This record gives sequence, structure tokens and C-alpha cells, in this order.
Amino acid sequence: VFRFTAKFGLRRLPSSQRPTLKPELRGLRVLIVDDNATQREILREILLSWEMSPSAVEGRHAIEALQDARGLNQPFSLVLLDAQSSESGGFAIASAIKGSPDWAAPMIMMISSIGIRGDGDRCRRLGIAAYLTKPIRQSELLDAILTVLDGETHREERRVVTKHSV
Repeated sequence: VFRFTAKFGLRRLPSSQRPTLKPELRGLRVLIVDDNATQREILREILLSWEMSPSAVEGRHAIEALQDARGLNQPFSLVLLDAQSSESGGFAIASAIKGSPDWAAPMIMMISSIGIRGDGDRCRRLGIAAYLTKPIRQSELLDAILTVLDGETHREERRVVTKHSV
């Protein structure tokens, strides 16, 4: 048996040396919808580190959060939606979002812990921009978000972004 202890300090980079993200991400309003509190918090912390403006709710509160944001004239630009959220499921929530003209159609990225055959086609039919399976690395999530936001100007393709396509 071999054991050792090593203590390392954290080094803060000066702001001039920190990596910068695309300016369009700074302050981006994102709604995280997941019934798992730990998953919501992890995603919230990641998005905060990218200087986005995330809000996190359980699936049953997703529509209410979208309505509240609209009422405050601060709509969400992006929704990260867990496929297994709520009793009705993430696809039902996505359908309600896409079916309502009141929410200015935020981009939806579906996140699933289990990939099911046919989900890609279902996402395409509903107008969901991305379908990612857990676990998701931060770099994959960032690439997918950037691809989805960039693809907003190229909507004629109607291709669903996946881990493999980014």
C-alpha cells in the first residue's frame, strides 16, 4: 500500500489571460428544466461560469417560468429540457412551448439520460434544435449551444444537433 498527500493552491488567472466566450453568450437567458435538483444545480453553475443568466425549475413549473419571464419582458432565448422531466415528459413540455406563439419560440435543447430510437425524428418534427444524451461534458454542451445559436440564422437546414454532429 502506498499513500501520499499533496496540497495544491488554486491560481487565479488575471482577466487578461482568461479565455473569453463569444459575446452573445454573456447574459443569455437560459431556462433549465429538470426534475433532478442536483442536475439543475450543476447545469446552472456551468452556465453561470460562462456568464449566462440561467434559471432552473422542475418540469411542472416550466410553462409557468416561461409565462413569468414573458410578463417581465425578459424571455428566455434557450431552454435546456430534460426528456424525463415531469409526469407528462419533456417532449410534451417542448410541444407546449413550440405550440404557443406567446413565448417567442426559444431554442430548445433536449437532454436525455437514455437515448431512444426515433427521438431524433421526434425532435426534428417538434422543432427542437438539439438532442444530447447524458453524461454531457462541458465542452460538448458549449459546442452544442454555440452550434444551436449559430444555426438560428440557418434554419432552412432543420437538422438536430447531437453530440456526434458537434
